[in-house]
Amino acid sequence: MFNTGTAREVVLAPGDELIEQSLPIIPGGVVYDAIARTPVPGAVVTLRPVGVCAGYDPERDILNAAFGGYRIEGDTISMTVGELGLYRFLFAVHASICEFRIEVAPPSGFSFVSQLIAPQPGALDPGGNAGGRFDQQPQGTPPLAPVGPGTAYALQIVAGGNKAAIVNNHIPLDPAVPAGLAISKVADRQIAEVGDTVLYTVLVRQTGGSALPQVSVLDRLPAGFTYLANSAVVNGHNIADPAGAPGPALAFDLGPIGSGGQLTLNYRLRVGVGSQQGDGVNRATAFGCGLPQGCIDPVTLTPFAGTLSSNEARFRLRVSGGVFTNEACVLGKIYVDCNQNQMQDREELGVPGVRFYFEDGTWLISDSEGKYSYCGLTPQSHVLKADNSTLPQGARLVTSSNRNLGDAGSLFLDLKNGELHRADFIEGSCSNPVIEQVKARRTQGEVSFPETETRQGPLRFESKPARAPRQATDSAKQAPVVAPRAAPPAAQGDSQGGAR
Repeated sequence: MFNTGTAREVVLAPGDELIEQSLPIIPGGVVYDAIARTPVPGAVVTLRPVGVCAGYDPERDILNAAFGGYRIEGDTISMTVGELGLYRFLFAVHASICEFRIEVAPPSGFSFVSQLIAPQPGALDPGGNAGGRFDQQPQGTPPLAPVGPGTAYALQIVAGGNKAAIVNNHIPLDPAVPAGLAISKVADRQIAEVGDTVLYTVLVRQTGGSALPQVSVLDRLPAGFTYLANSAVVNGHNIADPAGAPGPALAFDLGPIGSGGQLTLNYRLRVGVGSQQGDGVNRATAFGCGLPQGCIDPVTLTPFAGTLSSNEARFRLRVSGGVFTNEACVLGKIYVDCNQNQMQDREELGVPGVRFYFEDGTWLISDSEGKYSYCGLTPQSHVLKADNSTLPQGARLVTSSNRNLGDAGSLFLDLKNGELHRADFIEGSCSNPVIEQVKARRTQGEVSFPETETRQGPLRFESKPARAPRQATDSAKQAPVVAPRAAPPAAQGDSQGGAR
C-alpha cells in the first residue's frame, strides 16, 4: 500500500513478484572528520531547494519524511546523523525535479564548509532513471584516498522525479584546531601482504598565524616497515631521503609553508618480515620552526625546543602474510574409484555439486570436475565432512586415508603453518546408477550450488556413516553394492550344437 509516495507497507501474496522496487535503504553519504576520516555523529544535515521549486513538498516528495526522524520547516527538511554519520534523502518518483543545496550544522569542534577538502563546483546532475543510483564515491564509508577524485563530493545536487538517487556523497567537516599546523595521513590501500610496497600521503596544513620558514614531519613506523629510498615527494617535487632512513623513525624536511598553505608529502614503505607481529599503525607529527636546517635533530630524531607541533595523524594498515602466511589451505577432490586403487585414473570421473562442511559450519562445493579448495584456515586440527544429501543416490564413500578414522564421509585435517593440505573423498561403489548421475551433473557445466538428490538422508555427524550395516567396522571393507549386469542374450543357432 502506497500513500503520497511513501512505502508504508509492502505485502506479497504467494506467487507475486515486484520488479525493481526502490526501497529506502541506501544512505546518501556519511558526514566525516576531514583529518581523522572518521564519522562525525550529531551533525544536522539539511536539504534546501535553491530558489523556487514549483510543486515541491518535502513531506510528500521525500520518502519516510513523516516518520523517519526528519524535521520539516517549510520547504526544507533536516535530519541528525547517528554514530555512523549516515544521512539520506530519498525522493519519490513523482517529486518535482529541482536543484537543492546540502547544508550541515556541525557539532561543537567542527566547521562547515571544509577548507581541507573543498566540494566540487556547480550542481551535480546524476541523470539516469527513477530507481537507479549514482555513486559519487565507490565505497560506503569515509574516503581514505588523498584529496582529489577519491574525495569528491557535491553540496548542490539536481534531484527528484526520474533522476537516479545520489549515494556515497560523503561530506567532510574540518575539526577546529588552534592556529598552527594540522596533519592527516592515508595510504593507497588498507590491506597489504608481506613484501608489498605501500604509498603513503601526508597532508600538512597551516591553520593560522604567520608563515613558517620550515616544516618537518616525524613519522614513526610500525614493526617490519622500512622506507624505500628516493621515494619522497613534496607537492610533486623530489626531496632528500629522511633522516633515520630506512626506519623505524623518519624525519622529513618539507620546506616553507605560507599562511593558510598546504604541503603534500608522498613516500613509499616496504612491508617486511615482522610486520604481522606489529600493529600496522603509522604515527606522524608535523613541526614548524624558523630553522633552515629543519625542525628535528637528525641524530636523536627529536624536535628542537621551541618548535610548533601539530596533532598526531595515524593510519593503520592490516598486514596479511601472502605467500608467507601462517594460514593453511585445503584442496582435494571427490571422485568415483571403480578399480579401488584409491587413485583417480583417466577414465574415473569427479563428482560435481557435493557440499562439504568444516567443523565451524563453513562449507564449500565441488566443481564440475569434483575438485574443491579453501584457504585461510588456522594451523590446527580441523574436520571436513561430506553432506550425504548432496551425494548421488546410491553413492557409497570409502576411506581415502587413515585420517577418516572409521568414517569414510569425514576427514581429520592436521594443518601446519602455511601448509597446502590434500584431502580427497572416494566414491567406491562405481554402480551404473551413480555413474549416470555423475555424468548428468557434469553435463550441466560449472557448479554454483550443491546438488541434492531425492531420498537422501540429511547431514549426520555420527562416527559411522548412515549406510554402514550394524556392527560395521569400516564402510571401505564392505563388498561393493553393485547389481550384477544381465548376461547377454544367446545368439540364434548357438544352442543344441549349432544350426541345422
